[in-house]
Amino acid sequence: MKTREELLAEYQLHTVHPFAGFFFGLVWWSHDKQNQIILSRTWDNLVKLWEGVFKRCDDIPEPKQLWKMQMVSPPEEWVQGWREWQFASDVDSARNMLCVQIRHVHKQSVIDFPNIAPCPGYVSRWGEEETEPVKENHVGCKNCHEGLVITIPDEELIQLVEFWGAPWRSRDGKTYMLPDRNRMVADPDHALFVAKPDPGHHCRGSIIEECTAESIKYLHSPMLFFFQGEDLDIPKELLQSGKKLKRQLEAEEKERNEKFKKERDKEKKEKLNKLMNILSRKFPG
Repeated sequence: MKTREELLAEYQLHTVHPFAGFFFGLVWWSHDKQNQIILSRTWDNLVKLWEGVFKRCDDIPEPKQLWKMQMVSPPEEWVQGWREWQFASDVDSARNMLCVQIRHVHKQSVIDFPNIAPCPGYVSRWGEEETEPVKENHVGCKNCHEGLVITIPDEELIQLVEFWGAPWRSRDGKTYMLPDRNRMVADPDHALFVAKPDPGHHCRGSIIEECTAESIKYLHSPMLFFFQGEDLDIPKELLQSGKKLKRQLEAEEKERNEKFKKERDKEKKEKLNKLMNILSRKFPG
């Protein structure tokens, strides 16, 4: 049986972007892609990547933020706080899963297991007076899950449910993701930021938010990356290159539309001429 410390060590806050050092980061937005982030070690390459975005996007992208980033790892005490929070969340899920299965088998009969006892009394998690059906079923009870109180130690409970089979665990290793390598630890005197994914329909894409010792607890691994740095003004050169490309793409689209119209008009005219030729013939009968 593993100790609590051994279990906590298995929780790893992974990042997708593994590299250390300085980067320029450009946050851009489009209706189709939402927020996206371009990273480059050099300014010239960032401009080229930005121009490439225009050629690939169906709609017109807009630059939103420009950063000079130093890739870092969060302070170890913050990561430990994240581990503790994730562990507590998994313990709560394990306790709930076990109680649901016990109730599924035993219904409302008396439970006679060591370390498992009926709830001593309903107490709302939200501090509100609840209706009798809610109290009877212990919905949202602060003291129990499904009317049962489990006193099995946290580390033993986690491993018991893991042995039984649990798909919800946070500490699955995610070996296909890349962890931080050779990164500086964040300077506690400067703000720490996290880039994280928010994929899906009506979501925000890739977003940047300030990260604190409290907010880091609620992050779900893997993140894109952590960094410290400064928010720069977007230079006119970058805006102008975008506007220039926009005009170029609009001109190319106009040219394509005009060419298509000419071809379509020519085809319609040819079809009409063929019809007139047929109608001009004298049909027998």
